[in-house]
Amino acid sequence: MEAKESKIIDILTENKKYIVPSYQRPYSWDKSNTEQLIEDIYNSFCQENVEYFIGTLICIHKGESTYEIVDGQQRLTTLSLIFAKMKDLISDNKRAKENLQKRVLPIDDFSDKPQEPRLKVRSKEYDLYYNYILQGNSSFIPDSPTFTQKLYIENFKIIEEYLLSKSDDEAVLCNLAKYILERVYVVFVQTDNFTSSFRLFNVLNTRGMALAASDLIKNSLFEMAEEAGEGQDKVEEYW
Repeated sequence: MEAKESKIIDILTENKKYIVPSYQRPYSWDKSNTEQLIEDIYNSFCQENVEYFIGTLICIHKGESTYEIVDGQQRLTTLSLIFAKMKDLISDNKRAKENLQKRVLPIDDFSDKPQEPRLKVRSKEYDLYYNYILQGNSSFIPDSPTFTQKLYIENFKIIEEYLLSKSDDEAVLCNLAKYILERVYVVFVQTDNFTSSFRLFNVLNTRGMALAASDLIKNSLFEMAEEAGEGQDKVEEYW
């Protein structure tokens, strides 16, 4: 296991990609969670704090530059919504816009086509996230969105309203984006196997962080399946 304090610019960088696996809970942050995160960061930015810590990101290293998220999905997903909206709101500063673009959805320099997103969310929300959140195509908003899809849509709107309420000066928005990338930190915990990552996850989430008992049971089943050499897909199917 390896743990280190990492800037967001080092988390959402060109050589790293993150996957939200099927066994994870759906994205569940609501308006209050989203507003709290962005307001805390904004206040830290206004106070010119040297650094601001937003929590832990636990991942399983799946080889090369791919990481499976065990804990920290909510924060990382919401950060990607913030960067995607900042990218949309910035028009004059081309270099800032391109920098934010590669934090969420890199564009191939030669074909000018989007590549894989930096964060690959669950399949049930992927089309909405990829097409609407990351590319601004509103035709991908479902007529009858699921509860989780509504959270993506509503939080994206909340982020836009918050940013616009603070300033209509693009330079301020660019400076805020720079602050998040260079001054906001997480503790990045990397493990190389499923069992150790889930043990760490359970320890962290039973000592102060809210976690449903059902999630702890589910995580224990995944750990037992891994140790017994059984497929995690079967556990997910029966769950």
